[in-house]
Amino acid sequence: MLYKLYSVYIISDIFSWDAILLTMVFFIIKDFFAYLHHRFVHLIPSLYYFHAVHHSPKNISFYTYWRMHPIDYFGNSLFKLFGIFILMKFCKIVYGQYLLFEVVYATVFVTIISSATNFLRHSTFILHFPRWLSHIIQSPAMHLSHHNLSEDKQNKNFAVVFSFWDWILGTIYIPTRNELTHKPYGIDKTLGFDELGFIGLLLHPFKLLLTRPRRL
Repeated sequence: MLYKLYSVYIISDIFSWDAILLTMVFFIIKDFFAYLHHRFVHLIPSLYYFHAVHHSPKNISFYTYWRMHPIDYFGNSLFKLFGIFILMKFCKIVYGQYLLFEVVYATVFVTIISSATNFLRHSTFILHFPRWLSHIIQSPAMHLSHHNLSEDKQNKNFAVVFSFWDWILGTIYIPTRNELTHKPYGIDKTLGFDELGFIGLLLHPFKLLLTRPRRL
């Protein structure tokens, strides 16, 4: 009986307006911090060397989403923590308390949705959205364009879900349906990531920090 009452309480909390509002707010906050992190790692050479592990494959697949250097992953997680901190402050200002359960629910739900979209963005399925929708939500084609070998295209489309961050901040690029956004992928060969194994990918960014302080 107590278990049933507790289950009803949890379900009612999950579908409460507070939980829904906090989830929407956190979705926007998290995506903004993901945009900032992604843009920083492309802008700052010492961070790009670690992020280059993610960009180095010449073929894109679902696996590419998980191809991240631990340093790059740590930086991404740190920015997510900033987003959670701001959400907690939002709760304190609006509700006068931290609403821990709702914050945890919002964090888990948004993380699951973001992970699902990341798998879709790194698939070989080139999906274009209508141009108006592409200014709001990033299509898989837009992110595949970001993985293009061209550095100009790699410096576009930094958002994870909401492309209006790119639109507002001047980094949006919407590829046409006739554009070959799927080839070629990868990064500058002179960075030396070709043919590296697992250990090599872990160590090579540190070597670049010592031998190549600036990215050409």
